[in-house]
Amino acid sequence: MKSRIVIWTIVGILVLLGVVLIATGRKSPRVPKVTLDLARSEAAKAEMQLDRLGARIAEARKTTAPGATPNQGLEEAERLLAQAREKLGQVKQAGDLKQAEALLIESRQMLRSARRAVELATKAASRPHGL
Repeated sequence: MKSRIVIWTIVGILVLLGVVLIATGRKSPRVPKVTLDLARSEAAKAEMQLDRLGARIAEARKTTAPGATPNQGLEEAERLLAQAREKLGQVKQAGDLKQAEALLIESRQMLRSARRAVELATKAASRPHGL
């Protein structure tokens, strides 16, 4: 009988400690602190993605016939790539973290739009008209 009381007392104390630890634990999840160096490294990664997309555009241009009219989707993608490169250059020069983050977000949106334009242009070129 005494051993049951001792065991349940120990279990109760452990449960109470667990509840206290959970209640006093961190309320917010750990989020890595964003710094200007982190924003610049993200800009470098985005620039590599821009280079890959530029190579993809060049490859798509090679596959078009020499006398054919240039594809509007590829023209739009090149324009967006140029704007995204400009924004990434501004991210590298930025001294303010908020400004760098805003420019990085804008450049990623332009990159996404350029990818979509290339996808639509190459998809339309590979399919016969009317299908």
